[in-house]
Amino acid sequence: MKLATAYNAQTGLSNFFEDSFNATDCNNKTIQKDEFLKNLLEYRKEDPHYPVNIIVAAQVMKDDFWTITYIIKSKETSAETEFVLNTHDFKLITAKSLNC
Repeated sequence: MKLATAYNAQTGLSNFFEDSFNATDCNNKTIQKDEFLKNLLEYRKEDPHYPVNIIVAAQVMKDDFWTITYIIKSKETSAETEFVLNTHDFKLITAKSLNC
């Protein structure tokens, strides 16, 4: 969980990635949570303004009874990340890297 701690320190999203969630990379391949977090930290190195710390201000792509889907986009690269949260407890269900 060192990567989660590093991510939380950079973004101020304490405990956001403590949830158990499914993660996929740009090739739609299932990856481990630590690998997903490592990729997000790499995007942040490439684009310090990559808005990983403003999930709640991200663009809402879909909102239904069970889930809310957010997307965050890099200002400098084509990187995008999609997050799906459960509307009942707002825990992270899936996280997907897009357009890497």
